[in-house]
Amino acid sequence: MLPERKKKLFFKGRKRPFVPFHYRFKPVALRKVLPNTITLLALCMGLTAIPFGVDKAWKHAVSSVLIAGVLDGLDGPVARFLKCSSDFGAELDSLADFINFGAAPALLCYFFVLHEWGRFGWAICLFFAMCSGLRLARFNTQRLSGGGRPLPSYFSVGVPVTVGSLLAVTPIIYSFTFKQKSVIFQALCLVITGIFMASRFPTFVTKGIRIIPRYSGIIVLSSVVVLIFGWVMPWETLLVLSLLYVGSWPLSWRAAQRYTSLKPHREGKSFYD
Repeated sequence: MLPERKKKLFFKGRKRPFVPFHYRFKPVALRKVLPNTITLLALCMGLTAIPFGVDKAWKHAVSSVLIAGVLDGLDGPVARFLKCSSDFGAELDSLADFINFGAAPALLCYFFVLHEWGRFGWAICLFFAMCSGLRLARFNTQRLSGGGRPLPSYFSVGVPVTVGSLLAVTPIIYSFTFKQKSVIFQALCLVITGIFMASRFPTFVTKGIRIIPRYSGIIVLSSVVVLIFGWVMPWETLLVLSLLYVGSWPLSWRAAQRYTSLKPHREGKSFYD
């Protein structure tokens, strides 16, 4: 900062150009704000699930997590469609994912039934949250390093956190249909899901799957049937989808081993090293 006398001498005989207020800030296109807005809405829905869990409004709590998952699946495609992907959006999305699908489901499971085990139940919830953080940290490092993937894009390294949150709240969804609660079932879901999230176990993801044209009609018809059942019987449909996803793990393991044996990595390393 210049002294007041030097400021007067410096600006003596000069006129400052007048800059209108709306030109003092660089304008940002609306399309660049839309993906981050969707991410923030997903973050709001994930946080909203926590007070619902405190009030024991379990259907509203689980629905908030599911809506956050839907919004999380939209922000990336919207950003790529509008050609406005950025590192800021990627970091914001990762932070929102940890809160929506790591912290919020762990708290819901503790409020639901794991509080009966006291500190041990809370430790299980912390384990799940830490595994989700490790999964997201590994995903970010792979994105920043830009290293090549040893497997096709329809494989994921470990269970994604969005699917992991659904598996974590599966006992809560189970109680909606069968009116039963089980502390052991809830604890096993959190522990097993956390291990598979933090591991390098290959799992299928739908975004990288390419549909053969002759099977496109069957895929579209099956999707419509799933949507209809999801509208009529949402909780039962989610339970079936969760079981089908867990049942696909042996198939994904076998498919990954077959792919690595037919087409090994260029560096000579296995996918599981």
